[in-house]
Amino acid sequence: MRHVNAIMVLLLLSVPLSVRADSSIAWESLSAEQQQLLKDYEDDWDVLPVHKQQRLQNITGRWQNLSDEERERVRKRMQRWKNMDPAKKQRLREMFRHFKQLPPEEREQIRKRREWFKSLPEEKRRALRERWHSMTPEERDRMKKSMRALDDDQRRQLRQRLHAMTPEQHREFHRRWLEMSREERERFIREDRFQEDTD
Repeated sequence: MRHVNAIMVLLLLSVPLSVRADSSIAWESLSAEQQQLLKDYEDDWDVLPVHKQQRLQNITGRWQNLSDEERERVRKRMQRWKNMDPAKKQRLREMFRHFKQLPPEEREQIRKRREWFKSLPEEKRRALRERWHSMTPEERDRMKKSMRALDDDQRRQLRQRLHAMTPEQHREFHRRWLEMSREERERFIREDRFQEDTD
């Protein structure tokens, strides 16, 4: 038995330190460019969980393939994250965990909506954000439920209409939309009555 214990100790001692520490990545093993990119993490690097070290190292590996514009966008995001309130960071982490647990179809639908939103002119995005933030929680819930009840084609048609509206028409549309039943909403989408009513 003593021989088995001695062999186990020798085997453990022969394994490199980085492997014994759950493949922890030594700060010194990072390239100069990686260290520069991750300089905000240097003081805490040794206490970061291994999976976070690996994730950050992977990000720096992808960095070399980014254009200057993409790199600037990433820098801004990292700075925003660094300056963000810890409570907001926690909410975003929870939202991300929830997103990852959604079925693939729902995640794809959310991605499509995000792309649609990003394709809007800045003025429209700002108006939509302002409108959303001015809504009560009950109005937001009703709006979410009403949008979930539509199929992809209906959503596409509705987005096309919203895209063509002025801010005043959009506010009026929103007010009326929340008051409509599901059948009225479907009829509205089919008949294109809103433009006629608001002109």
